[in-house]
Amino acid sequence: MKAKISFVIILCIQLSCKSIYSQGLSNHWLLGYESFSGYPWGISHFNFYSGSANIYYDSLGMNFNHTESTIADSAGNLLFYTNGCYIADVTGDTMQNGSGLNPGIYSIAFSSGFLIPQATLIIPKPDSAGKYYLFHNTADLYLIVPNSSISMHLYVTKVDMNLNGGLGGVLP
Repeated sequence: MKAKISFVIILCIQLSCKSIYSQGLSNHWLLGYESFSGYPWGISHFNFYSGSANIYYDSLGMNFNHTESTIADSAGNLLFYTNGCYIADVTGDTMQNGSGLNPGIYSIAFSSGFLIPQATLIIPKPDSAGKYYLFHNTADLYLIVPNSSISMHLYVTKVDMNLNGGLGGVLP
């Protein structure tokens, strides 16, 4: 039953993404592996707000493996991002109450960035300026063969960008 509910939630989120693209909220991407690695393996910013890709390198404190989500405001300015382990604000610091995002042994083993493709998704809360939902999961069971993980839980974290002087904070 939980799987059916999770499927319906994910389907609704995917269907609502068309309006997100038109607003510029998903036009800022962060890609790369480890911040300390330097060019070309460090973190690259891709900003599509102008209609074409503006790509530049940056050294952030957060490492990305496979899990990564970002959200920008309607003007294309980056607000916050996550690697599945914690949420960082626009300054690169851990967002207020943004650590310890996912429970479990997988979070401890991969504390520098999850190895789960598409494990996070950020969407704005409807009719609530500056408030967002972060949907995320972690690996509840990791299978060595065929090198995959199984998630049995879908979590939601609420972020309010009006907290902490505009840098945002995670709501309890």
